[in-house]
Amino acid sequence: MNISRPLAGMAAILCAAGLALTGTAGANATEVRAIDMPDHIVNGDFEAYPLGGTALPDPSDGNWTSVDPVNGEYYANGPIWRPISGFDPAVFGWTSNQEDGDNGAFGHDGEQRAHAVELQLDLNGNTYAEITAAQEGTAIRQTIRTIPGAVYTIRLDHTSVSRKHVDAMSVIVGGEKVPMTRIGVNGNGDKLGETSEIIRTTASNEPEIQNDGSVNHEGQWETYEGTWVAESTETVFTFEAVESPSPIHGNLVDNISFEISWPLTYDLNGGSGTVPNRR
Repeated sequence: MNISRPLAGMAAILCAAGLALTGTAGANATEVRAIDMPDHIVNGDFEAYPLGGTALPDPSDGNWTSVDPVNGEYYANGPIWRPISGFDPAVFGWTSNQEDGDNGAFGHDGEQRAHAVELQLDLNGNTYAEITAAQEGTAIRQTIRTIPGAVYTIRLDHTSVSRKHVDAMSVIVGGEKVPMTRIGVNGNGDKLGETSEIIRTTASNEPEIQNDGSVNHEGQWETYEGTWVAESTETVFTFEAVESPSPIHGNLVDNISFEISWPLTYDLNGGSGTVPNRR
């Protein structure tokens, strides 16, 4: 297409979809970006506020905490919730469907706050999330700007807490369960290439905390990938616990991402073109 003339028309089309066109004068490429909402998974590696860092220097029990994204606080046991220095919910990205309550488990009184997301610190220094935090059936989620008709690839790493239980979870996008294919294995017997709406990962590490927990998941992760076609300009990405060893343990996730995998075709000023795969 002739890109010198139709930029205004393209901007009008994208604005109608809740998107904006930006670029630098004389540049050969333009960028389609989200308005007031991210167009990608934010903090998918959970390292925006890593445990043991400046913002979260004193996690509960030394290896985990819960982050309250509404009030910008983290759980420090006791029960004590402390403010997170410089916290920005847009940078943290995550929330959950957890409700207020008190499971009273293992003396962690006051941990169960609405919308909180649990982070854990592995022995190797990696920060990741545990979906089953203080309540059964918990899900963590983000709402993201999407382009109707575009095909997205979703990826994540998942593992069970320990060898004692095979944890299970689902990826739900726009209210639909997404079939996920295992594209990376940990050598514990799961089949490469297996596809299902329920992710299950077999682990071999021994539990060393509260009979089923662990902070040693080196080599235990498996990678999963799925595709999904966007139907609206705003989509909820949900990662939901299905089976866990207990109401407060299960389903560890890390490196969550999604990207446009196929070009989006559009009509413009009587012609046609594509927004190419830019990721």
